Amino acid sequence: MLTRNRTLIALVLLVAVGLVTACALVRQLGGVAAAGPPTPVPTSASSAPSSSASPSVTPSPSATPTVSVTESAITAAVTNYYKVTDQLEQKPPRDPYKKLWTVTKDEAFDMWQDTVLQDLRTKQHQTGSTKVLSIDVGKSVRKNLYRVNTCVDVSSVDIVDSRGKSVIQGDRPNRAASALLVRRDKSVWYVVQDRDGKQKC
Repeated sequence: MLTRNRTLIALVLLVAVGLVTACALVRQLGGVAAAGPPTPVPTSASSAPSSSASPSVTPSPSATPTVSVTESAITAAVTNYYKVTDQLEQKPPRDPYKKLWTVTKDEAFDMWQDTVLQDLRTKQHQTGSTKVLSIDVGKSVRKNLYRVNTCVDVSSVDIVDSRGKSVIQGDRPNRAASALLVRRDKSVWYVVQDRDGKQKC
């Protein structure tokens, strides 16, 4: 009788242990279900395809034609040539050589020397000033010698006698083209030839 009772107690204990174990398993499974599916790991922004903006291209400015040092020097010399010859004609000096030598040589010097001396003899002089409209420096004829085409406005220029009467012919154009030769001599540019002014420009 005692042995039977011990066997029953052992069975009851085994059933109790089994129930406790089962409850523990149920609780663990319930916790996993409540936790839900795993949260997805966000992907890095760098992994997403991105459209990079292409750099803007700034158009390069158009090239500006450059003026050479020689062309600038010749242009300045020709401009001064017209200024000095105007001054000589406006107030003809008895000795025009000094001023003429600063801007002319050779044929151009001889031409202006004769013109100024004739003005002195005939008591004529110039009124008004020559306006230079354009100076076009051409290609060199040879080393240090260039052809230069000019256009000048002489509409305000007159040559008058001692009584103030104009001696200019009526068919003179208000704008005249001239063909010059300009030569460099010891770093200075001089007008050496002036075939002027019958053609309009």
